[in-house]
Amino acid sequence: AQLLSDSMFMERFFSEARSSLQAAREAAQAGLRRLSISFESSHCNRFLWADFSEFGMDPITLCQKLLNEYKVLVTPGNDSQSPMSTKSTCMMRVCFAACSGLRCLEHGLWQLGRFVAHERGESSLVDATTSVAPASVVFRSAVNSSYALCLMHSHCSNG
Repeated sequence: AQLLSDSMFMERFFSEARSSLQAAREAAQAGLRRLSISFESSHCNRFLWADFSEFGMDPITLCQKLLNEYKVLVTPGNDSQSPMSTKSTCMMRVCFAACSGLRCLEHGLWQLGRFVAHERGESSLVDATTSVAPASVVFRSAVNSSYALCLMHSHCSNG
């Protein structure tokens, strides 16, 4: 309780949290732009809506493929909260706030780039992104070694 009443600490804490969230949002947006995946912001400001319909997979198949082959954790859900849901059959949430750091987010985006390149038949994209993969991962799941990029299919009730 004493910590919460320390206004200088709380001001500094929230300022740093806002800065970290903004940096993660910008990294996620840049990564999706680089991959030519269309996206929109969400109302809760912790994730981006991204359109994965070009890959022709149902959400469950996409989730399983990304987890099993690329170690990117995704979860399926309901499209109705996405502003783009009427235009797409596979809206996903890129949850940039769920990562433990930018290196983790960048590594997850790099893995996502490998998937995109493979599905589009663009080996040059895989070659180009190979050199920018982070040397270490800040967080990995102990269960299946999946990266902590949280690409969650429209499942959050905070939409």
